[in-house]
Amino acid sequence: MQQHKQQNRIFSLRDNQGNRLTQKEDMERLLIQHFKGILIETQRNREEEIVKISQYIPRRVNREQNMALLRVITKKQVEETVKAMAKNKSVGPDGYTIELFQST
Repeated sequence: MQQHKQQNRIFSLRDNQGNRLTQKEDMERLLIQHFKGILIETQRNREEEIVKISQYIPRRVNREQNMALLRVITKKQVEETVKAMAKNKSVGPDGYTIELFQST
């Protein structure tokens, strides 16, 4: 069974003054400071902040695609899809082949 290892890495962060931090120790210090601040902060409505930040996140799914992703999927559709999958193929990183799921 072959496994693919994927790692996410952070190469830099910006502090509150806009300075770019690239040293591991500086980034760790900034993250610790950030999360400590969140833990001691009183509860507040973050709706406005979420909307502001959201404008910088690229949209990869349009409204129509999002609606398709949110539609209800029936048990019958899942069963038909599993039955139509090719034999002797690995479904995911766990290595289980589709035959296991087709037999249940």
